[in-house]
Amino acid sequence: MPEKQTTQLYVEVEFDPAITDAESLATVLDRLMEMALSTPDILADYGNPAVKEFSVAAARPNDQSDAQSADDLVKAAERLGLDAEQLDELVHEQYGQIAAAINNEGLEAQLGFLAGRLGAKAVEDELRDLAKTRR
Repeated sequence: MPEKQTTQLYVEVEFDPAITDAESLATVLDRLMEMALSTPDILADYGNPAVKEFSVAAARPNDQSDAQSADDLVKAAERLGLDAEQLDELVHEQYGQIAAAINNEGLEAQLGFLAGRLGAKAVEDELRDLAKTRR
């Protein structure tokens, strides 16, 4: 049987913040997925993959308006005399929240995330290095 893989799929959801928030949307999407997956063999043609919970991730610029906003933000930062190094802490803070969510899901989620980023072979090498440093 082939080795299983883990991937992260990103879903963009446009919503009215006066009515709901991102975390609530993740919860309702979990419920919808649970209902859909209760249909026997609904994903049988795809090997019945295990679908994990939805979680909120940082927004990624991906359309023209977001690209324009990014350009405007670069100009604003430059006008304020800020550079990339000065934004390091803010970026670490935001991605730290994502890392904390992955870490809270346990070993399988951590390894799945790492394998999705680095590849299984590289993660296995990293695991060996970690094991060596703990001895």
